[in-house]
Amino acid sequence: MDERLGVPVQDIWTDITVIGGTSPERLKYPTQKPLELLKRIILASSNEGDVVLDPFCGCGTAIEAAQGLGRNWIGIDVTYLAIHVIEGRLVKAFGEKIKKTYQLFGQPKDPDDARALAARDWLEFQKWAVFMLGGLPKDRAGADGGIDGIIRYHRVGIEQPNRAVVSVKGGLNVGVDDVHKLKSVVKREKAEIGILVCLKEPGAAMRREADSEGEVGPASRKVMKLQIITVDDIFERHPIDLPGMIDLPEAVPSTPAFDRPKRGKKKIEGQTEMLLPIKGEKPAEKRRGNRPIRIVDIEVTRASHRKKTK
Repeated sequence: MDERLGVPVQDIWTDITVIGGTSPERLKYPTQKPLELLKRIILASSNEGDVVLDPFCGCGTAIEAAQGLGRNWIGIDVTYLAIHVIEGRLVKAFGEKIKKTYQLFGQPKDPDDARALAARDWLEFQKWAVFMLGGLPKDRAGADGGIDGIIRYHRVGIEQPNRAVVSVKGGLNVGVDDVHKLKSVVKREKAEIGILVCLKEPGAAMRREADSEGEVGPASRKVMKLQIITVDDIFERHPIDLPGMIDLPEAVPSTPAFDRPKRGKKKIEGQTEMLLPIKGEKPAEKRRGNRPIRIVDIEVTRASHRKKTK
């Protein structure tokens, strides 16, 4: 058998299955590929010690495959969601020691870097801040209902997880009104804790308003219900206080609670349709009873959700 050449791999691969919904490999990342697929590609195109470059590395399947096959690697992605996912899967696959074998570029190293990121790309700054606090951020722009992220945690002896909502604010006009809004969000979402992240030090009035909500948690672990932290605090070892242990978030939630569309009246989205002409014979005249059916050219335009369409 060792002298036989075997059957060459064909250009259509059917022996690698897709990642199923219950697969332990599944990260819920929208563009995730099977690990075996990337292993085969890397084995066929490189040798041990070579460098594998993935310029749009997403959830890091190629990175994990390259690491496991003894290749060096470089991964590039535009979002902190990808960085978070890749670091998590590398630790899961190879242990904490893997963090000492690579360098991470582009992530803020100090408060000044974080402020620069906020000025350059506010949405990515929000994601970074929520990740640094151990939570899962809102991953796209748009109305957020006052929530930029969710931190889930467990109290000892309680099966049902609790959660804290995170609101990230910037600019020079952050004040008491933002604390009031956070109070409303915490109440509306039935969250146990609210966290307000600011670029600058909050004023005394903001602190007093937050403190007025009092404490929550068991007698052995009381923490403030509303907590205000700054960019400088994020770089401290324990920037927030929780009455339990943080549940590390998965890569991407299937539909985060703060991103689920609310039930209500169906809205017709504005969308332009295109009708493509089809060459051929002119269709014969059709009739319905004694009445001819006249064929007309129509133009489909952008629909308005304010009017009913027929």
